[in-house]
Amino acid sequence: NAHELVTEQIDSDLSVSGISSILGVSERVLNYAFRENLGISPLQYIQVQKLHAARRQLKSTDLSVSDVCDIYGFNTPSRFSRQYRRMFGELPSQTRYPDSRKEN
Repeated sequence: NAHELVTEQIDSDLSVSGISSILGVSERVLNYAFRENLGISPLQYIQVQKLHAARRQLKSTDLSVSDVCDIYGFNTPSRFSRQYRRMFGELPSQTRYPDSRKEN
Protein backbone atom coordinates (compact mmCIF):
# COMPACT_ATOMS: atom_id res chain seq x y z
CA ASN A 1 0.00 0.00 0.00
CA ALA A 2 1.00 3.63 -0.44
CA HIS A 3 1.66 4.25 3.26
CA GLU A 4 4.13 1.37 3.48
CA LEU A 5 5.82 2.46 0.28
CA VAL A 6 6.31 6.01 1.56
CA THR A 7 7.53 4.73 4.93
CA GLU A 8 10.01 2.28 3.38
CA GLN A 9 11.40 4.84 0.95
CA ILE A 10 11.16 8.01 3.05
CA ASP A 11 14.79 8.93 2.48
CA SER A 12 14.56 8.52 -1.30
CA ASP A 13 13.29 10.96 -3.90
CA LEU A 14 9.64 9.91 -3.87
CA SER A 15 7.19 11.38 -6.33
CA VAL A 16 3.47 11.00 -6.88
CA SER A 17 4.10 9.59 -10.34
CA GLY A 18 6.62 7.11 -8.93
CA ILE A 19 4.21 5.90 -6.26
CA SER A 20 1.33 5.57 -8.72
CA SER A 21 3.56 3.66 -11.13
CA ILE A 22 4.77 1.23 -8.46
CA LEU A 23 1.23 0.66 -7.21
CA GLY A 24 -0.15 0.32 -10.74
CA VAL A 25 -2.74 3.07 -10.46
CA SER A 26 -3.12 6.41 -12.19
CA GLU A 27 -2.04 9.61 -10.43
CA ARG A 28 -5.69 10.68 -10.50
CA VAL A 29 -6.79 7.53 -8.66
CA LEU A 30 -3.95 7.93 -6.16
CA ASN A 31 -4.87 11.57 -5.56
CA TYR A 32 -8.52 10.66 -5.07
CA ALA A 33 -7.70 7.85 -2.62
CA PHE A 34 -5.46 10.09 -0.51
CA ARG A 35 -7.96 12.93 -0.42
CA GLU A 36 -10.83 10.56 0.35
CA ASN A 37 -9.01 8.67 3.13
CA LEU A 38 -6.63 11.26 4.61
CA GLY A 39 -7.94 14.61 3.44
CA ILE A 40 -4.60 15.57 1.87
CA SER A 41 -2.80 15.00 -1.41
CA PRO A 42 -0.12 12.33 -1.83
CA LEU A 43 2.52 15.07 -2.11
CA GLN A 44 1.36 16.63 1.17
CA TYR A 45 1.45 13.18 2.78
CA ILE A 46 5.02 12.60 1.60
CA GLN A 47 6.08 16.00 2.97
CA VAL A 48 4.45 15.33 6.35
CA GLN A 49 6.10 11.92 6.60
CA LYS A 50 9.50 13.37 5.65
CA LEU A 51 9.15 16.08 8.30
CA HIS A 52 8.30 13.49 10.96
CA ALA A 53 11.24 11.31 9.88
CA ALA A 54 13.55 14.32 10.00
CA ARG A 55 12.31 15.15 13.51
CA ARG A 56 12.99 11.59 14.70
CA GLN A 57 16.47 11.78 13.17
CA LEU A 58 17.20 15.14 14.82
CA LYS A 59 16.17 13.76 18.21
CA SER A 60 18.06 10.48 17.97
CA THR A 61 21.38 11.18 16.25
CA ASP A 62 24.28 13.59 16.29
CA LEU A 63 23.72 14.55 12.65
CA SER A 64 23.55 18.26 11.89
CA VAL A 65 20.34 19.94 10.77
CA SER A 66 21.93 20.38 7.35
CA ASP A 67 22.74 16.66 7.10
CA VAL A 68 19.19 15.69 8.07
CA CYS A 69 17.83 18.21 5.58
CA ASP A 70 19.90 16.55 2.84
CA ILE A 71 18.95 12.99 3.85
CA TYR A 72 15.24 13.67 3.45
CA GLY A 73 15.57 15.61 0.21
CA PHE A 74 14.84 19.12 1.38
CA ASN A 75 16.75 21.13 -1.20
CA THR A 76 16.47 24.47 0.55
CA PRO A 77 17.31 24.60 4.28
CA SER A 78 15.26 27.76 4.76
CA ARG A 79 12.16 26.12 3.26
CA PHE A 80 12.75 23.04 5.41
CA SER A 81 12.97 25.24 8.49
CA ARG A 82 9.74 27.08 7.62
CA GLN A 83 7.83 23.84 7.00
CA TYR A 84 9.29 22.27 10.13
CA ARG A 85 8.37 25.24 12.29
CA ARG A 86 4.85 25.34 10.87
CA MET A 87 4.39 21.65 11.70
CA PHE A 88 6.14 21.39 15.07
CA GLY A 89 6.18 24.94 16.46
CA GLU A 90 9.95 25.08 16.72
CA LEU A 91 12.97 25.27 14.45
CA PRO A 92 14.91 22.12 13.53
CA SER A 93 17.90 23.51 15.43
CA GLN A 94 15.76 23.75 18.57
CA THR A 95 14.89 20.07 18.24
CA ARG A 96 18.49 19.10 17.53
CA TYR A 97 19.93 21.33 20.25
CA PRO A 98 17.20 21.54 22.94
CA ASP A 99 19.46 23.57 25.26
CA SER A 100 19.43 26.38 22.70
CA ARG A 101 15.77 27.16 23.40
CA LYS A 102 15.21 30.49 25.02
CA GLU A 103 13.75 30.38 28.48
CA ASN A 104 10.55 32.32 29.12
